[in-house]
Amino acid sequence: MLEKPLVIDLHSSRYLAQAFVVLGGATFLLILILPLPAWFQFLLLILVFVCFLNAYQRDISVVSSTRFIQIIWEDKNQWWLVTQGGQSVKASLSRDSVLWTNLLVLNFYQHENGRRRSLVLLADSASQEQLRFLRVRLKTQLTQMFEDER
Repeated sequence: MLEKPLVIDLHSSRYLAQAFVVLGGATFLLILILPLPAWFQFLLLILVFVCFLNAYQRDISVVSSTRFIQIIWEDKNQWWLVTQGGQSVKASLSRDSVLWTNLLVLNFYQHENGRRRSLVLLADSASQEQLRFLRVRLKTQLTQMFEDER
């Protein structure tokens, strides 16, 4: 059992925004240089653009009401994901989350609608102290959490 809830205040990540722009631009260029019919290239470009806008709004935009601005880890595998619009979503952390030194990919299962949601945390997504504390707590308690579920 956790002593007290762990609260992480999230910021919009410049590194993630730069990665989106680089990957989106590279995808656009790749589609344009591939020997495909013009109508198919056009459809692919529209698809990539819509996906880029959706990901930008969901994960980076500071005016989006659906972007997570805070995560709260209460007890065992009980999390609250707070959106910029003020909505709190109860969630559980999935086993397939990635914990690296400079990258955390937290995959959540949302209880109210059954959907999955990934949260990418880079070095500038929160304060260094909060991210370090989150990594340490995840590494020490993640194995125990999932063993208790069995």
